[in-house]
Amino acid sequence: MVKAFFNPYSHGFARLAVATPRVRVGDSDYNLEATHALMREAARGKALLAVFPELGLSAYSCEDLFHQQALLRASEAALTWLLARSKAMLPIPGTASVAHLEENVRAAQITLSPADLAALD
Repeated sequence: MVKAFFNPYSHGFARLAVATPRVRVGDSDYNLEATHALMREAARGKALLAVFPELGLSAYSCEDLFHQQALLRASEAALTWLLARSKAMLPIPGTASVAHLEENVRAAQITLSPADLAALD
């Protein structure tokens, strides 16, 4: 009984985390590593939900870089990797654009083989 009392979920509360990784514009590998590190930290802290900034895998001020397929594919690969590697948390990328939502859904539909995951690690 005492253990349940100290559990915030038994009182209708949830532990949340707000995370802002250091990012580099157009460097999805670096941004992925920073995001994943903060996801692991939130999971270790038993957060139910961790909120990250919009466009954290590509960095916000890419402007014309958004039209480059290399950056789009790298960001999709980073999101796919997070989806495959995140055991305690489910990344749910937000967007205000239907086109970006469709891109995020495509990343969730990609299945990575163990060799693919190893290559991305």
